[in-house]
Amino acid sequence: MHDPHRDTYSTTEAAKLAGTTYRNADYWARIGVLETAVPARGVGSDRRWSYSDVSVLAALVEMADTSVALRRQVASRLRLVPANTEQFILRISPTLSIFLNLGAIRQKLRDRQSAAAKLRSEART
Repeated sequence: MHDPHRDTYSTTEAAKLAGTTYRNADYWARIGVLETAVPARGVGSDRRWSYSDVSVLAALVEMADTSVALRRQVASRLRLVPANTEQFILRISPTLSIFLNLGAIRQKLRDRQSAAAKLRSEART
């Protein structure tokens, strides 16, 4: 019979390995940002984390730790990207790169502009 606790970590252990707090790890699991090998089954139950789960948690921690700096870095680098660039890969660190589909972002902006113009037009009539 398979033991789901074998080769898994408690939330406390996973948080320590990933460099975050129990509270953050538990919160991200509860809101569904990530799934664990053995999900919690009610109040007081023990969620278990696989090594893969802990790796995802560590990546989230790295992203959260760099969020403000990341936004600044993305903004400053995007200012240098030619206006007609459709896709862009931004290397943040040796372990973190971000793919940006600038064409899709621009299309979303055009769609929002059109919707806003339509609302303004309808409000005048």
